[in-house]
Amino acid sequence: MYSKVLKAGFVFVFLSLAFLPLRGQPYQAEARLDSNRIRIGDQIHLYLTLSQPETARVEFPGWQQRITPEVEVVKSFPRDTVRNNQREGITIRQKYLITSFDSGAVKIPSVSFLYKDRQGVDSVLTAPLSLYVETVRVDTTGNIFGIKGPFGAPLSWAELLPWILGALALGGIVWAVIYVLRRRKRKEPLLKPRKPQEPAHVYALRELDRLKVDRLWQNDQVKAYYTRLTEILRTYLWMRYSIKTLERTTEEILSSLQNSEMDDQAAYSLLADNLRFADLVKFARMKPAPQENEAALQQAYDFVHTTKYIPEVKEEEQQEQEQKEGNATEQEEGQESTQDNKRDHGTP
Repeated sequence: MYSKVLKAGFVFVFLSLAFLPLRGQPYQAEARLDSNRIRIGDQIHLYLTLSQPETARVEFPGWQQRITPEVEVVKSFPRDTVRNNQREGITIRQKYLITSFDSGAVKIPSVSFLYKDRQGVDSVLTAPLSLYVETVRVDTTGNIFGIKGPFGAPLSWAELLPWILGALALGGIVWAVIYVLRRRKRKEPLLKPRKPQEPAHVYALRELDRLKVDRLWQNDQVKAYYTRLTEILRTYLWMRYSIKTLERTTEEILSSLQNSEMDDQAAYSLLADNLRFADLVKFARMKPAPQENEAALQQAYDFVHTTKYIPEVKEEEQQEQEQKEGNATEQEEGQESTQDNKRDHGTP
């Protein structure tokens, strides 16, 4: 009886010890190489394979540049996950491209995968790997040759571009020198005189005529009518008095106009009333009467005519003009007297 109890106890202990490692069975890790022998500087693949429960969270090694001081990581590939068919769980595979520049035997230590489940935090390890790195074999029995020179490489655009730009710059300098020498030899000015710019009042009167023909306010486009009218006046002031008007408010324009060469107070008041009335239409949504629309256009005409630039005639030119007009008058009087004499004497 005592021996049966003892045997039963041994069986129970044996079975208990046998089932202890089952906690780690769902987690299996493996590491392998394409080859355990490479030449120095060559590249091979390192494969990591982990089998785990589907709901478990396992931390993979975070290699960036090196696994060990002797083994470098060239590239890390995305992970691949496969579902296990025989039992519940998944298999995760990751591939690394590695190399080594140290000759001799190189050790890749065990890779640790840290995981956490219901029973706590633990880890699973892979078996360590050995890698032998061979150096380049030198044939000492052959002839010794000298060092070869560098190979010729084709020229790139980055190398040719500075020379091309330099040649263009040199050609421009030569052309400029020849141009200046020819102009001086012909006693011509270096720069051709520019054509006179269109007078400000010519531009303004032409645009006001176009605005009148377009009949905007007659077609219920009152705001567009006053917007165009103020644009014409602003451009005219900029061309006539050289003040910035296109990006300023009405009050800023009037303030700048007071500091300009304009000295006609009546014309200033006419312009101020016109611009302020246009602002009420554009921004305060005021609806003017037809007579007010016509009056605004007429005020613009009057302002341009009043302030247009009239060049001063020099005294010499004025005397020449008066002399030409006097000579023309004398010739006309002489012709008339000749015709009268012919009529008195009956000469046809």
